[in-house]
Amino acid sequence: MITRILLLTLATSVAALNAEEKPQGEAPKRERRGPGGPGGPGEHFGKGLEGVLTKEEAEKVKAALEATKDAPAVVQARDAVKAAMKAAKEAKEAGKTPEEMEPLIKAAREAGKAAREAHVAAAVATDASLQALFDKMKAAREKGGEGAPKGPRPERKKPQGEPKKEA
Repeated sequence: MITRILLLTLATSVAALNAEEKPQGEAPKRERRGPGGPGGPGEHFGKGLEGVLTKEEAEKVKAALEATKDAPAVVQARDAVKAAMKAAKEAKEAGKTPEEMEPLIKAAREAGKAAREAHVAAAVATDASLQALFDKMKAAREKGGEGAPKGPRPERKKPQGEPKKEA
């Protein structure tokens, strides 16, 4: 009898402790990945450019780009990118062939390139000393060394003419 009472008391105390740790009315909050948190939009800036820019230079460039993101030319270029991407997406949803979509995709890429150039131009307009830093970054990407986009991985490329494997 005493054992049952002890077990019952132990079970209720464990249940009470668990109830205090996790309130029933609240869902567990997950970490946000916003601008200030890990994985935010600015976190990836400068990755791959470690050998090109110093940490101070990268911070200076990042701050200048952040300060000019609301410049009228940058906003207009960003809106053009959104419109071009929307047109390409609508064409895909309409069932157009890749050949029919190619000009839309090319226009979206060109709009993205123009938006990046407008953003850099706006940053350089605020501080002319940044031009040298942007030139260093561009040279590193063109050279193909550190800081260059890696492109598609060869091991993931599908050989031409081979049928898809059925699972």
